[in-house]
Amino acid sequence: MQQQNPIIVLTQGVSAWNHWRQEQQKSSASPLAGQDIFRINLREKLLIRAQLPDINLSYVDGCMINLAGANLQRANLREVIFYTANLCQARLSYANL
Repeated sequence: MQQQNPIIVLTQGVSAWNHWRQEQQKSSASPLAGQDIFRINLREKLLIRAQLPDINLSYVDGCMINLAGANLQRANLREVIFYTANLCQARLSYANL
């Protein structure tokens, strides 16, 4: 099975991301933790209930992104554009906003 780039999988939406994450159960850490994901476009993406703990999304375009119920614990969300984003019931404990 070919190794997929986690950033590309993330931009494909929540279904692709969560499916990929289930296949990566070897590690409990987020495969994106510590990676620089600067200035990618997540505009209007549906990432409902996505598992994104420890992710670094600094300077990402998240306009109109739907992160309802997503796990963003300990995430670095500095300078993310959350204009009209849905963060309803997102887990943001220890996140850097």
